[in-house]
Amino acid sequence: MKNLRQDKLYSQRGSHIKLRRITPLGKETLTIPNQYELATGTCQALFRQATRYILESELFPYFYD
Repeated sequence: MKNLRQDKLYSQRGSHIKLRRITPLGKETLTIPNQYELATGTCQALFRQATRYILESELFPYFYD
């Protein structure tokens, strides 16, 4: 997925990672936990946060089977 590959690691504090990319519209930052397994609610929150920057139809295959 082209949009996700442009993300760069911005910072890490503890078990959370911030991914950031700069677009013509400004800075886009996504904070994700650095864990092997995530709770369902956490995945849903990440999906909602990511849809601010990437179309839901592009993200859907990465979150749902």
